[in-house]
Formats: sequence, C-alpha cells, structure tokens
Amino acid sequence: MIGGLDVSYVKGDPVTACVGIVVCLFPSMKPIHVHTEIVQMTEPYISGYLGFKEANTIAEQIQHIKHERPNAYPDAFLIDGNGVLHPRRFGLACHVGVLTDHPTIGVAKSLHFVDGVHKNIKARCSTLLIKPGDVVPLSTDSEEIIGMALKPVAGVKNPIYISVGHRFDLETAVWLVKTCCHYRIPEPIRLADIYSRQHLQRMGFSKS
Repeated sequence: MIGGLDVSYVKGDPVTACVGIVVCLFPSMKPIHVHTEIVQMTEPYISGYLGFKEANTIAEQIQHIKHERPNAYPDAFLIDGNGVLHPRRFGLACHVGVLTDHPTIGVAKSLHFVDGVHKNIKARCSTLLIKPGDVVPLSTDSEEIIGMALKPVAGVKNPIYISVGHRFDLETAVWLVKTCCHYRIPEPIRLADIYSRQHLQRMGFSKS
C-alpha cells in the first residue's frame, strides 16, 4: 500500500488547512482509505522552511492512521514537496520521514533552486524527456545527484521532480513514483489533494 499526502489551505488564510491522506493499493492505485482533518498551523511559513510549518502536524495525522486504522497503514508515503532536493538537503518529505521513521518520497511540481541544479534544466528536460518514464538526473555543481526529473505520462509538458525523503534510495523512489502515475501527479497525492479540497468545501471554507 502507498500513501499520498497533501495539504490544502483556506483561501487567504495561511493558518487554517486540511491535511489529506489517501492510501492506495499497489500497483492498481485503488484508494482504500481516505483521511482528512482540518488543522491549525502554529508556525509561520518561511521560504525553504516548509517542513518547520507543516511536518509536525502532518506527522500527527500519520500517527492517527497508524493507531486508528493499522490495516490501512501504507508501506510508504509520497509527499507533495521535496526531500533532499532542497537547499539544506532536508525538505518536507525528509522532515516527515524522520518524525515518523517511515519511508517517504518527495514529489514536487516545481523545481527548487539548489546548488546549480536549475542550470539548463528546462532545455535538458525539453530535449531528453520524450516518452513516459524518461528521466533527467538533477545534479549539483559538485555533481551530486539529488533528484530526478520525470516525464510521468504522455501528453504532459512539465515534468515532476522526485527526491528521496527517508529510508529510500533514488532509483527505487523513481520506479515507485512512475508506477503510481496515471496522470502528471502520482495518484495517491492527486487524490489527497482532491479530497482535502473537497473537505474544506464541505466545511464551508473557500479553497486556495
């Protein structure tokens, strides 16, 4: 089982949010458990420090599933955010993984500017990401590979950016994310985003 995690905020409110967690069977991606919870974030957002704002709250919701629905506790979590593809090599996916001591992978929709990783990356991706499953290594100025750009499915122009969060190697992380993609965003994260936004709407909040 693979879990996907996303946080949706109330429009114009940086504090009130909904944590969405969806657990899917692997590899079918059939959802078997949905957890949504309205939360109040206690820390401000500072660029590059998203983990300090969200990680503790996310970890609490993960622990809720572990204790209340142990049969639906996934083998790993895909997190909407970065892992080691981060200026301090410790993005949200790393933070959550360490707090829960559970395997995590960061899947980002946009690229962090990290130690030269961004250099010529748009041109390289445009040239090298031709068919679904194609990847481009994301290397720093010191030639350390800290992530992969992936073309997840046909007909998608923009790649997604995969990096290790906790207790994964990059090769396995990329394979797992590829297998989870029916659309651009891996299915567990895509569904977590949908359900978290729907829950905000049901509770009378405007979606961000």
